Amino acid sequence: NSGTGYKTDADQRVIASYFNHAQAKHGNVDVFSITKFHPPGQNGIVTTFEGGYPDGVKTDQPWIGENAVGDWFYGPGYVYDASSVIRFLLEYVSKDGAYAVSIPIMPDGALDTACLKMLYEIGDWMKINGKAIYGSRAWKVAGEGRNGKLRSIPGGSIGRRQADFAFYP
Repeated sequence: NSGTGYKTDADQRVIASYFNHAQAKHGNVDVFSITKFHPPGQNGIVTTFEGGYPDGVKTDQPWIGENAVGDWFYGPGYVYDASSVIRFLLEYVSKDGAYAVSIPIMPDGALDTACLKMLYEIGDWMKINGKAIYGSRAWKVAGEGRNGKLRSIPGGSIGRRQADFAFYP
């Protein structure tokens, strides 16, 4: 369905062409399509959680958690905090998801110096912990922790709320 109320199969045709191309080039469909708010059970289609994540472990379909550092575009004064990005990564992976983070590019196409520093810090963390991320599986019980509940990092764009967040009060 489109916003105009007209029904169309353009999405299905574009995705089918994409999958057919992958099949012809690689011998299998090693790609996927992100179709937001699509019901589970469709091969090759993943859903997204923009700025948030499911309450529990979500294994009924592949999904990607996505958020932005600051906003979906560049603006001055963003909080570039590697630990916040890593915390979101851990939140998504622990619930059986993948992670996409939007890094703001300045109008000239460059990255803010503080953003570059953050990316290097994330890279350093991944050098040490990457095997645990890439080889991980979802928890059986989400929120396991102190008194049976572990606080989750606040959703939304990455900023001061996430940088200052404490998992335990």
